[in-house]
Amino acid sequence: MAIAKGRAPDKVRAAVRHGRGLANTFYTSTVPGAPNPYSVTMQMREDGSVVVQAGGCDIGQGSNTVIATIAAEALGVDVDQVTVYSADTGSATYDFGTVSSRQTFAGGNAVLLAAEQVRKVLFNTAEKQLKVPAERLVLKPGFIVDSATPETCLPIPAAAALSLYVFRELPSDSATFYPKNTPPDENMQGQPIASF
Repeated sequence: MAIAKGRAPDKVRAAVRHGRGLANTFYTSTVPGAPNPYSVTMQMREDGSVVVQAGGCDIGQGSNTVIATIAAEALGVDVDQVTVYSADTGSATYDFGTVSSRQTFAGGNAVLLAAEQVRKVLFNTAEKQLKVPAERLVLKPGFIVDSATPETCLPIPAAAALSLYVFRELPSDSATFYPKNTPPDENMQGQPIASF
């Protein structure tokens, strides 16, 4: 516009204005205000391998790897011993959807809940087999160990096989994690997004 009126551009001064502003953003790991559960079914087989059926869909973000890693760490096995079957709507457990990076948060917590029950079965077996109170047992990579006498231990595959064949207790569980949230009220107040 300055050139059209015949003035040189370097002679035109823009109006300088000062002010204050505020900007914010958020990134949610759940769907705001929606009940968005994530469910898994987990089974440890007699060789110590683990199968997890998860409703979430891995669309390239690596959620199957995350689910396998969380299960492996929770159960003291190598991640290569965990197989994750996901997104088969005909047989997998329920998942709200692959949105908002929720697979790690919601799916990971569901895995931890299921692994807690599997661990309980393994510890019950180790308690009977090792004749050690369950309170003294700890999970180490590949073993259930007596914390008082670490040389007293039971390999995890042996615990899984004994659970199944001797003590007739299946090391498996299904679990659902519901992120805690509430829809906004009429004043747009509430906790619409679950936080870590």
